[in-house]
Amino acid sequence: MNTQDFLKAIPKVSLHLHLMGSIQARTVVDLAKKHGVKLPDYQEPEDLYQYPDIYKFLHMYDNSALAIQDREDFARIAYETLKEAAEHNVRYREMSFNPTTHMAAGPTYATCVDGLIDGINAARADFGIECRLIGAVNRMESPELAVSMVQTMIDNPREEVIGIGMDYAEA
Repeated sequence: MNTQDFLKAIPKVSLHLHLMGSIQARTVVDLAKKHGVKLPDYQEPEDLYQYPDIYKFLHMYDNSALAIQDREDFARIAYETLKEAAEHNVRYREMSFNPTTHMAAGPTYATCVDGLIDGINAARADFGIECRLIGAVNRMESPELAVSMVQTMIDNPREEVIGIGMDYAEA
């Protein structure tokens, strides 16, 4: 067995993945069309992911979030990233997601988290991969929004949500 095959074959864990950063470009395009969301100009879907700095990335992140509206959308993005991970023999993943970014675009917390859990359950059934969620505070927003998000998570517990983290630009 060569080194590449060996590395692919060994079981792995993925402990720090931001869900929105793992969505396939084609999926963003499909969901944007589904919900009538305008994306920046691009030739190929992969062009959407060409950004020179964190702020351009976050702009695309926010545009992508607008395209994820219903429970099925959330299930799809969770399932696809877990399928890709399972292809590399990842057996356990912890994914950060930002409820406030999605909720600002319309979906409820329950729509977001329950859709993600649907995708997690389907991936577990199809690929044997386990996954847990970490709600991420947007450090570029107000402390009040962070407290509100944490309270929402406390008021709506899900076994699959195991913690709270942070995302967006550190500066």
